[in-house]
Amino acid sequence: MIESVIKCPCGSTDTHLSSVEVFSRADEAKTGLHAKISVESQPSSFTYDNEMDGNPSSRRSGIILHCWCEHHDPDDPDDKDDFDVYIQQHKGVLYTSLQLLSDDEVEVYGFPVVTP
Repeated sequence: MIESVIKCPCGSTDTHLSSVEVFSRADEAKTGLHAKISVESQPSSFTYDNEMDGNPSSRRSGIILHCWCEHHDPDDPDDKDDFDVYIQQHKGVLYTSLQLLSDDEVEVYGFPVVTP
């Protein structure tokens, strides 16, 4: 088994998982199964639909891990504390990327995200 730690772009390993989204579909299908599990809300919640909006893969299945970092001030709009880890299948290859999120910009680290 290979283990690795997901770090915030600031370098901290004090990160938390807030929700997970899974997109499953046949090759280039317009609809499929989209499931979201929110673990930060109490009680945890589970929702699903057939929409592929937000799928990191333009052709197949994808997973998004929604995360946040303890070392950022969530009340400061200039201090980005949320980031997403994308796993996407594209033409037989699995890609991963990390996006640091804010209201006005997205920074991508790692492999580029193939937008649908």
